Amino acid sequence: MNKRLRYLLLVLIGLSLYLVTVFFDFSYFDDQDLILTNYPIISNFQNVGQLFSDDVFLSESNFYYRPILNLSFMIEAQISKTAPWFYHLANVIYHLLAVLLLFSLLLNLKVREKKAWYLSLLFLIHPALVSAVAWIPGRNDSLLAVFILSSFLFFIKFIERGGYKDYLWCLLFFIFALLTKEAAVFLPLLFIFYYLFLTKDRIDKEKIWTLVLGTTLSIFLWFLFRSLVVTESLGDIKQIVLTVINYLPVLMVALGKFFLPFNLGIMPQLHESNLIWGGVSFLFLLFLLIRKKIKKEYFIFSLLWFTLFLLPGLLNPDPKISYQILLLEHRLYLPFVGLIILLSQTELINKRRGKISLIIKSTILIFFFTVTLWRLPHFKNPLSFWQYAVTTSPNSALATRNLGVMYYLSGDNEAAMKNYKRSIEINKDEPMVYNNLGLIYLENGDLESAEEYFLKELKINPGYDKAVLNLELLQDLKNQLR
Repeated sequence: MNKRLRYLLLVLIGLSLYLVTVFFDFSYFDDQDLILTNYPIISNFQNVGQLFSDDVFLSESNFYYRPILNLSFMIEAQISKTAPWFYHLANVIYHLLAVLLLFSLLLNLKVREKKAWYLSLLFLIHPALVSAVAWIPGRNDSLLAVFILSSFLFFIKFIERGGYKDYLWCLLFFIFALLTKEAAVFLPLLFIFYYLFLTKDRIDKEKIWTLVLGTTLSIFLWFLFRSLVVTESLGDIKQIVLTVINYLPVLMVALGKFFLPFNLGIMPQLHESNLIWGGVSFLFLLFLLIRKKIKKEYFIFSLLWFTLFLLPGLLNPDPKISYQILLLEHRLYLPFVGLIILLSQTELINKRRGKISLIIKSTILIFFFTVTLWRLPHFKNPLSFWQYAVTTSPNSALATRNLGVMYYLSGDNEAAMKNYKRSIEINKDEPMVYNNLGLIYLENGDLESAEEYFLKELKINPGYDKAVLNLELLQDLKNQLR
């Protein structure tokens, strides 16, 4: 099989698996805000400047600065308008592009072509990455992977050939990565580690300083521009360090989801996650290191990649928001590339030749492909999305509340009320749920209960505009009845 055919097969397999998502609806988990609410802005290219001068939601949330994500929505809005099909198709394209770049990177790391293709295929069909493809906002991590992988490929070419054209392309894609997601800021650390410990050529101090100065200047300009837009912060250094320490078990959970993807969901909570699979995976990595199945330099590099691109995504300005402190699985996308690199540098996969090796590899691929096929329908529409979220995370107040919203919109007020009350049982301060309950009581003609719930909403969520409006409408209705 020649190289071009391998690239083509990755594309065809990816399309056969994910093209069905073109018929999926919006999930109403951020995509309604990013696309439907902001459509008057993203539908007109004259507003492109606003994408770079506002936060990702083009609102007052003012924390996540990700203009490239909104730019992708703006481009697709010219074709798809407010219909979801082209946004879903674009997600598939970004995933395929990331996989092809991963294959190219592995080849540039001198991995045998057959092995590089198998590992790229494994990444392509990995069931833990479904949300990065089937959930429209999940593309932020596949886009980040596209730019990070592109930058790293040109970085390798630069240190091998020394051409400044490669250097400029490396920096350009690094800047695109910074404008896509904040975790990209750690890429220069991987550049330096790779150059110092994983290249066979003599260290060239001029190249090191060129890399350091170029990436540092890029980060400085990005940070300066971002600070003009973003006003919220993560708190002081001590708070950030403590948050990272508290989230260290997430590393174990993520390891388990890569090697043994059994404990998957839409918004899994850390305290509900099974650490057993992660423990088994960690022991496997220790086995590779102790038995010298992988060079320790590559072992460290791969785990650095995995850790540096995973932990920053868990930081947020408001840790009280339940889903923000969860391991949302689209965030595993780029960290998993580090684990793919790790596997590419071990000969364990090739230890056994012949039929046994083929059976093991084929079984893994069939299992991954089957689980991914099984997961995909859960993303097809808002109701199935939130039903799956609640099934896999029964103690998520957010998921339960939003499932109630989906039932309410479908006209099933009884099921909506049941889920709203369950959400309150999980978290009595869950925002918006009291307002939603008030609406149902209002529709049922129970004005006293409706007023009670609107007031409860404003007590825990002061200034919530919809609750204020609903309370005013309720008072007007009371006055008319008098």
